[in-house]
Amino acid sequence: MALLLAAAFTAGRFWPRTEQQIAHKPEPANPQRVVLVAVGDHLERSQMLLVEIMNADSKGPIDFSSEQTEARDLLDNNHLYRVSAQQTGDPQVARLLDQLGRVLAEIANGPSEVSPGDLQQVRHMIQSEGLLFKVRVVGSEVNSRVRRSEQISGGNVNQRL
Repeated sequence: MALLLAAAFTAGRFWPRTEQQIAHKPEPANPQRVVLVAVGDHLERSQMLLVEIMNADSKGPIDFSSEQTEARDLLDNNHLYRVSAQQTGDPQVARLLDQLGRVLAEIANGPSEVSPGDLQQVRHMIQSEGLLFKVRVVGSEVNSRVRRSEQISGGNVNQRL
């Protein structure tokens, strides 16, 4: 019995093994896709801020401090995304981010307590440029481009496996 056990152990040690599959390194992320995802998120957050401003109650003075904080945060990112869009050759997104940046700067640098007249001026600026509509349309286009690039990269992964 001991001889049989020693033979099985020795055979197991020297028996030829099949190569284990080594996991492939993931492909590095496409920088343009990363920018598109970030811009899509930025446009979504900007859209929420613009909708909030358009639907704000215009009776009496309005506390705009939370909108200002959000606008400052969006404005900081907006410049970076606009430059990235220009560098990657996406003029439609760059133009929209330029228009959005002007409105965000107006909101961020305005008074924290807004009168109904001031609110109406901000609303007029948003409406006159059709900014909310443009943000929705371009945001939708950006998100569809991200989904297409995911499908393409996902197809390549499936072909390799």
